[in-house]
Amino acid sequence: DAGNSSHNYSTYGTYTVEQVIYNYTTGCEDSTTQTFHISQTIAGFALSNDSVCVGSPLTLTSNSTSTHPFGTFSYDMGNGGSTSGLPASYTYSTPGAYNITLTATNNVGCSGTSVFNGLDALARPIAAITPSATTGCAPITVNYTNSSTSTGNGVPLASFLWTFPNSTTQTTTNAGVPTSYTFNTQGNFTTTLVTTDQFGCVSNPATANMVITKPTAAFTLDSVVCDEEVFTAVNGSAGGTSYQWLLDGQNVSVSTDYTS
Repeated sequence: DAGNSSHNYSTYGTYTVEQVIYNYTTGCEDSTTQTFHISQTIAGFALSNDSVCVGSPLTLTSNSTSTHPFGTFSYDMGNGGSTSGLPASYTYSTPGAYNITLTATNNVGCSGTSVFNGLDALARPIAAITPSATTGCAPITVNYTNSSTSTGNGVPLASFLWTFPNSTTQTTTNAGVPTSYTFNTQGNFTTTLVTTDQFGCVSNPATANMVITKPTAAFTLDSVVCDEEVFTAVNGSAGGTSYQWLLDGQNVSVSTDYTS
């Protein structure tokens, strides 16, 4: 009778079963062995925070247990993305609430799952500034209105970092108070604002450009003009938008060149 056999195992582990068969007619025998595993895997993990800013990495650390060594740790991040490793890292690009699932698999193929519900990926605030002027002559003081906003997270704005053209910085905490800067030289300049909310999410920089110019007056005229001769003063000025000619202090023309 070939029959079957059963046995109750009380502990997890790896076991080898051997079968020996005999042929009493011929006196021959044979044997074979099989190895099998009784394994248990319990998945579990912890997050570096239960909320994270969009664009900032989230760290996931497994605290799973198993009766056999682990092989892989795979995280479904709830947005169609995934990551793996020990520890693992992931960065959300879109704000929202996500359920994260860990599948921990040991080296004999047994796996377990663990779920974290409601990870909040917070949108970054939006920095915005409006200058009182974008062009002018030096020296000129420009007032900047801070129009930064939060983005529906319910997280208030906390601080505002201004970077001015001379590389100096200023941190303010009240969006309603204008910030000013005085330009003293000619050129093209950029003022930058970065906004941070109370959770620590940081905006992309907002910029405002300023063009500071100073017109240069110049003209050419023959050094000798004969009596009753018509002469022309040729305008060689730079950076001007309007021109006024005066002869002995009297206004004679508003044209580009002066002819008499």
